[in-house]
Amino acid sequence: HQKGLDLLIDALVRIGHLADRCVIELYGEGPLRQSLAERIDATGLGDVVRFAGLLDKDDVRAKLATADAFLLPSRYEGMSNAALEAMEAGLPVLCTSCGGIDLAVQEGAGWVCAAGDAARLAEALESMLSATDEEWLARGRKARAIVEQRFRIEEVAARNLERLRALAETTT
Repeated sequence: HQKGLDLLIDALVRIGHLADRCVIELYGEGPLRQSLAERIDATGLGDVVRFAGLLDKDDVRAKLATADAFLLPSRYEGMSNAALEAMEAGLPVLCTSCGGIDLAVQEGAGWVCAAGDAARLAEALESMLSATDEEWLARGRKARAIVEQRFRIEEVAARNLERLRALAETTT
């Protein structure tokens, strides 16, 4: 429920023929898989949305290298490591405004819409699918640049260490 895949299905139905311009692979397993599969079949989206099963962590980079974009239609989310990995791979991201990654994505690294809203997700999908190849590439380059500038492990660790030092100083 948290990942908003039901909303993604609803959004794809809303955009109609534009949905035929994409193939969405869903990775992972969960208790809602069967009901989502039934919904996909009932809506005729079987050629658009495919369940790809569990993905071994060693295969993530290879899958990202063959993808064109990354979707994260979550209702709520922490800072998404999956989205960061996609951005590092140079993929534009379509995500909802939750968890913090949306703040980076809205700087030109993809498309952002309201969380929990199939209509807004449909609008974002329409915008994404109507964008030119050049726009997709530019957003992917921006995504990669954002990760390199702000999310390198050395930079994150240094910022966290500084915060811990400041916190320790205020409590002593």
